[in-house]
Order: sequence, then C-alpha cells, then structure tokens
Amino acid sequence: MITVDRLLASGFSLLSRYAVALVASLFLVACGGGGGGSSSSGSSAACNDLSLLTSGAILPGDPIEFKTQQPLGNVLLVVDDTELVLDSITSDMGYVVSAPITLELAENGGDVELIVELDGERCPLPTVELEPLPAPSNTDSYADVLDTFEQALQGFEAAFGYDPDAVSDEDLQSDPFLLTAHYIHEIFNDPSSEISFAYQRDVLASMTEQDKAFLAQIIEKIDFITLLNALGDKFQSPLLESVLPTPEPVVAAMVEPRVTYAQCSGTYADNSKHKVDIYNGETLSRGMKLSYEAQTKQKNAQVFAESEQAKNTMKNAVITIAGQAVKGASASAYAAVTTLWAVSNITKSMEVDMVAALLPSEITKAELTIIPKARLEEDYTEKFADPSWLFRVNARSKEYDFSKLVADTGFAALGAPNSPVDPNSLFGASEVATRVTTKAKAGDCELVVPPISWFNVTIGADYADAEFIEGNAFELLGGSQRKIKPLRIGAAELEARLKTNEFPSYTTVVENERDTIVMENLQKAFIFSSNPIVVKTAGETADVDVLIRNSVFPEKHEMQTSAELGVSKTRADKMLYLEVATPSDPEKYPQWISLKSTSKSLEPTGDRETRVQVKLEDLKIRIEETVAGSCDEKTYTEENRAVVTGFKDDDSVTWSVDGGSITELADNGVRFTSDEVGTFVLTATSNEDSSITESVTINTLDCAGNVFMNAKIISNAQTPDEECTSSNPEDTAVETHFGVIDPDYEGLSPSNIRQKMGSLSEGFPFNFNQSDSEFLVFSDQQGEQCVTQTLDMVADSVGSVENQGDNTVAFGSRLDAQGHCVNEDDDGDQVTECVTASNINNYLIAWVFEHQAETSYEVALDLLCSAEPVAGLPADNNLILSIQTFDPSGQQVNVLPLGVIPTKLTTCRNGVQPDGAVWVVPEMTQGSKVLIQANFTDSVHAAPPATGEEVQEQVLTATGEVTGTIQVLVD
Repeated sequence: MITVDRLLASGFSLLSRYAVALVASLFLVACGGGGGGSSSSGSSAACNDLSLLTSGAILPGDPIEFKTQQPLGNVLLVVDDTELVLDSITSDMGYVVSAPITLELAENGGDVELIVELDGERCPLPTVELEPLPAPSNTDSYADVLDTFEQALQGFEAAFGYDPDAVSDEDLQSDPFLLTAHYIHEIFNDPSSEISFAYQRDVLASMTEQDKAFLAQIIEKIDFITLLNALGDKFQSPLLESVLPTPEPVVAAMVEPRVTYAQCSGTYADNSKHKVDIYNGETLSRGMKLSYEAQTKQKNAQVFAESEQAKNTMKNAVITIAGQAVKGASASAYAAVTTLWAVSNITKSMEVDMVAALLPSEITKAELTIIPKARLEEDYTEKFADPSWLFRVNARSKEYDFSKLVADTGFAALGAPNSPVDPNSLFGASEVATRVTTKAKAGDCELVVPPISWFNVTIGADYADAEFIEGNAFELLGGSQRKIKPLRIGAAELEARLKTNEFPSYTTVVENERDTIVMENLQKAFIFSSNPIVVKTAGETADVDVLIRNSVFPEKHEMQTSAELGVSKTRADKMLYLEVATPSDPEKYPQWISLKSTSKSLEPTGDRETRVQVKLEDLKIRIEETVAGSCDEKTYTEENRAVVTGFKDDDSVTWSVDGGSITELADNGVRFTSDEVGTFVLTATSNEDSSITESVTINTLDCAGNVFMNAKIISNAQTPDEECTSSNPEDTAVETHFGVIDPDYEGLSPSNIRQKMGSLSEGFPFNFNQSDSEFLVFSDQQGEQCVTQTLDMVADSVGSVENQGDNTVAFGSRLDAQGHCVNEDDDGDQVTECVTASNINNYLIAWVFEHQAETSYEVALDLLCSAEPVAGLPADNNLILSIQTFDPSGQQVNVLPLGVIPTKLTTCRNGVQPDGAVWVVPEMTQGSKVLIQANFTDSVHAAPPATGEEVQEQVLTATGEVTGTIQVLVD
C-alpha cells in the first residue's frame, strides 16, 4: 500500500524544472505540420507579409525565427533537389524552426534555403547563413552517452523495484510499471537488439572518425550528457516502496478487484498493487491536488519553448540525416541517440502519468448519513448523545494509458516517417519487443489500465460544509464532532458538500460533490388498539393494547383513569397491556383512561396526554340465519335469529315481514314460510328502542317448479404487456352467476337438486349485462425509448335466459370481443405480440319429472348460434343432452332399453343447427323420477388463427348471438 505521504516525499508533486522543460517528448507533433501538395511560388500578398527576424550567421541547431500574419502551412528545407518538412513552434513574435544539422553544415557551415507555405502560397525566406559547429571536445562522447544512460537506466529500474533476475511472468502480466521497466531493460540490454548497449558499442568501434565527430557535435549541441545525468539523479530512491498503513483510523472500504493476469484483447491488468491508501478528507484532498497538478502539467506539456527547441533540433537533425541517405549499421547509432532521447523524457511522462493514474482525480458519489439514524424519537437525547452527520464519498483515478511508455518510448523514433533507420532492418529489436509483450500476455492488449476506485472515504468537517437548507427542527452545533441538536417536532433537510477548492478536479460534476438527507423529530405518542374502548355489556372486562411510539423511554409515562374503572397494566418494551374492568351499571358510562408522557419533550410542548373514552356499545341488532332456506313439499322455509347488543334493560325484538308468514321462536328466533316465489323483507325491531331496526332480504325458492339452472358468465379482455410503463389494472375476469356458485354436481339427483342448483322460475328471468372492456396500454422498450400504444380491448356479454313455462327455456344473448396483434422489438428483431379477449357463457339446465307409466321425453331444440370457432381449431360439441332415472328411494337406476344411449352430443355454431334427442322410458314404480339435463356453452374468442401462419399486426374481433329455445316435450 502506498500512502499519500510517501508519494509526496518521493517528489511526485515537485518535478524538477529540467524534467518539466522536457515535457514535450520527441513524439509530440509540433505546430505547423500538415501541409504538402503543390502550390505556386513567388510574390503575393501572403508572401509580402513574411519577414525573417533572425539576422547574421548562426550555428546548425540554432533557432530561425520568422514572422507572418497568415495561416502557417509547412516549413520546407531545400536540400539539393529534395524538400523536407521541418517542425515549427510559435514564439512571442512569430514562429521558430531549428536550423538543420547535417554532416556538411556541421563541418563547413553553409547557406540554408527555407520555403514557408502561407495561405496556399510558397514563400521563400531569405537565405540563412550557418557557421560550422565547433569541433567536439571529445570525439568519443557517444561512448560517454552510452555509459551515462546505462547508469541512469539502472537507477530507473531500481526506483521502480525492477530486478531483471527476479521479475516473474505474473509480474509482467499484472503490473504496468514492471512491464514498462522490463521492456526498456530488454531493448537496451539484449545484445540481439540493434539499439542495445552491447550492439551500439560494437557500432561505435566500427564508425569512421568523421561520423564519430559529427555524432559528438550533435550530442554536445543538445547537451545530452546533462540530460542523462538529470535522469540518473531523478531515480536515486525507490518510487513505489511499500510502507505500512498509517496508524490513523481507516474507514472500511470495498476491496478493489484485481486482475491477476492480463487477458486480452482488451485492457491490460490494473493498478491494484500500487493502490494509494486514501482514508479521510485530508488524504483525499492531498491526493486529488497532486493528481490535478499532474493533469495540469499533462495539459500544458508544451509550456516551455526550450523543450520544443531541443526537440526540433534533434528531430531536424534526424530528418536531414535521412535526406543524406545514411543507412546500415552506422545509421543505428543515430537511431539509438534518438531512442535514448525519448527514454530520457520518461522522467516527465512516467512520474506525471503515474500520479494521474495512482491518485484520485474525480469524485464519483457522495453520501450523507446520520449516526445513528435520521428519524429520532422525541426524547432521544435524554438517553443518548446528540446525533452526528457522516459524509462519505467515492473517488476514482484516471484511466492509465502507458502505451507511450512502452511502444512509443522504444520505437516511435525508429518507426517515424523519415527515420534514418529502415525499420525492416531492426529484426533483433523487434524480436525482443515481441518476446516481452508475449510473456506479459499483452500482445493483443490495449496498454491501458482501468481506473482505481476508493469507496466510502470519510470526509470530516475540515473538508466539508454542512447546513440545513430547509426546516428548523434541528441545528448544527459545529466542530469536528459534526453534532446535530434536535430543537422541535418536525423535519429539516441537511446538505453536506465538499469544500471544492480542497478537491480540484477536471471531471467531477457538482451532483457528485454533495448529498442531502431529511431528518425528523417524531413526537412521542400512545396508540390504543381501540379508541374509543367499546364495551358490549356493562360490567365486562376489556383487554386493550397500547403501542408507545417514538420514545426511547417508553416506561416514562403516567396513567390516570376515571373513578369507576379498574385497570391493571403490564409493559413489554414499547407495548402496554391493559385489563379494564368496567362498571356493571349502564348509567355510569362513559368512563375514560389517560396516558401522559413524562420523558423529555421538544417544541411545541403542548398537551402530551392521550385520553380515550370507555363507553357502552350503541344499541344494535344483527340478524343471522340459523336454518338455511329449503322446500318442504311446496312450501319454502327459513329460520333466523336477532342478536341484540348495547341494550340497557331489554334485549328482545318484535318481528315483521312484508309477505309470507312468520312464527316467533325462543331467543329472538323466527321462522319464515311462503308458498310463493319472490323477494321478501324480514325486519326485527328493538322493544327497548323502537327506532332501532334491522332487516334482511329473503329470496324464496320455487318449491313447485321443476326447472333448475346454474349459469356462469365470464368476460375477459387480456391486459397487454408493459415493459416500460405501469398504467394498466390487474388482469382479472368479470363474472356473473346464477344459482349455486362453485357447485358440486357429484351425486346430483331430484332429491338434492334444490341444494345444488338454482330454481329457474317462471316470471323471474336471469338477466346479465357485463363488460371487461377498457382502453389499455401496451409498451415496448426499444433501446432508450419507451414506445407505447393504446389498445381498445373489448369483452362484453349481454342477454337473458327465461323459463317460459311448459318446460321451455328461452335464450337471447350477444357476445362481443376485440383484441389486438401489435409489433414489438425483441433484441433487435421485430416480432408480433397478440393480446386476446374472450367471452364464455356456460348454462347447466335440468328438468325433473314424476314418472310411472311408459313415457316419451323429447328434447326439442330451436336454437340459432352465430359464433365462429377459432380458425385452425376443431369445432367441439358445445351442447350435451342427457337423461337419468331414479327409483322411489332416490337411487339412480338404468331402465332404458338395451342399446339406448342416455347422452347426446351436438353442436350449435354459425351455420350449424343442433339436433335434439328422444328417450322412451318404460314403466317404473310410483314415486320414480326422471332427470333431464342440457349443458350448453356459448363462447367467442378474439384470437389469432391457430393455423401456424405468421401473424401480422391487426385488430382481432369476434361476435356471437344465441336465440331460440330448448323445450322438453313429455308424451
């Protein structure tokens, strides 16, 4: 673990001026590139604006400054018949290019011709005279360069904890800094690399004296030895030394996931092993300030003109050497110098990039919490200390792109346009590079390390501001303890925010720097399980529970009662259990119980008492059925009882009815009888207070009738899917019933049919008119867009079934259904989703006949049905006729002649008229009975065809009507 203190001590925020001066490495493109193409040459308005500011003779490598107000294109160096592009930078007066260094110019001097492209014109500058470079003080300075850089590189490797003999494949696959150090070590130390120390020393030994002198002049001109010494001085101590965590308290944080091996394609490994210990506002502030400083330096990498001057001097030297076609082994020395130059700039890029990568650079989340909680009991601070606010943030570092430290550092100069070395000749260096990246499993990696995250970093009052932005229920006490004092009942909203100047960032947004939370003081309260406490009978004992809410001292209360009550009390935590003995004298009511808090109170400090009344229940009558209605021969009978509560002296009632007959029974009971089919109102009136009454409605059975029916009408329009809305109600069907709901038909016989089915009496038709129709929403999530449609779903059923007498049941009904098939997106594919609607009407009709002599029973059907079946599905039989015979004891017996089938299946659909049935039942013993049933289902379905064909977007409709009769003819 690396601490902020260690980073600070290591100099991450105090880069030397010299290193900063070399911010712009060889590979940064200077101003004024781009250009090329043909253009005219000569005098023009653009050329007339051009003037040379440099005067007199200068040395190769010195700046050449010129001035123009026109947009600058390329600056071209004329060498024999060749024009080479030079890099330029801006100056206070205009633009600067470096005078080229060539073998001829270094030894003898000469004139330099430059052409400046301005606004499409080619404008020649006046000839610049160059004097020869001074003779080198040491023609073997390249040997000194190699020795100095080798020592500097050893210091660099040690500073990053790199040991070539100890580094493992896992290190290379998980640590970007060790991979960088290993890469640079290998290309400069493996003898097979053309730019290695060993290889270059062999090249030096074979160079001509003229080449040695020229190379020495370049090295002395750019003061290369001083740069390399600065590089060596920079890495005198370890930069990534592991240290013990600071003894200051550390907030527990999520463990940062670590990629042990680089698994590519994708990004390379992570920085977890170098994760800096950020644990509070101070360390986070210091880390972000260092990171901000490093990013600022990255953003201002070209701040010092001398760095561009030095860079252009070297680059122009390389370009002009290329113009003289230096090739082969001798040219590798110039390539090595260029590569050494690039690696030396790692003092800037490595340190600055590491700071930006290892330290937090933005706040990603802020969270405010209240310790111990945000909703406080009124007397909380009577038992506990004042609450406090806790502000925590999550932070993240930048993504770390270290490709330039590997690929660019090693080979950008070698593979750049106009490089003096043919990249195809650098087989050894290429093989070394490939071997390193293969071992690191980084051959197909983006050399990018994902950001590091820090979670739940606690920010104290020194680094965050807090204030209540709404409400006055609390106040801040201030100080490092971050205490909050409750003032009054109510709520207040607290905001905490970072002190922005302490956490500089280029990317943090305001929303991530602050958070709010609503705090509340809750008034202590006593919640009675019954208020008022109602006693049914004077003198009884009532059990009452009381919840003591919003209090840390539930035991701090006092109870008072009226004189006639006896109350015993027990407590378990915040529950009081009261046993209330009430007075037996009704005249003593009402009574009362009071509970009052004696713990700490907040404003407003008004009445803290809760008082409930103990009262007798109001005089009330409840009627309950004691014997269910049934038929005795042709008379309907039902018994009920009145239960009277809240009386003082008299709990008796007087019964009355608007039809039929009643007989009063003991205990306020009554028997109702009627020979008529109809609806009757039975009323009980209190004898203590005649203004108190209660009534029930009695629907009598048709005890003389022989036609029975159970019917179930179902309408259901399906609810469409909603992927991104929540507008529709729950998908439920609408149902209407006649007769017995959820009947049990097992053992159905004439003797129990009145219990299992409803009487379909003459003059009392079954009418229904129900609808499950509604405009409903279909929604489809398509990418980030929520696409909605409103669908008109229909499921309506209206009609009537009537007993017309003479064993005839008449039908008249209409069913309508409408659904929809709509298109929706399914992971990029267009599919069709169908939302259906349906109506299903089922009727079970039964006729009961006394039977003795041989008789013919014919079920005559005069029905017309217009409903269509769903295309692709078979049209099943929807009407079943059957006959059963029962002996005088009620047992089912089969007396039909052999071969006569007691069941007939038929169909009533559009264009299909059903067939009836005839059964001849032989003579049976007197008291026998015949039961005939017709089970009829009429339905419509708005659904797509079941043919297997692809369904298109469409409106689905279905309609069906039923008219006509079913009659049983007895002969």
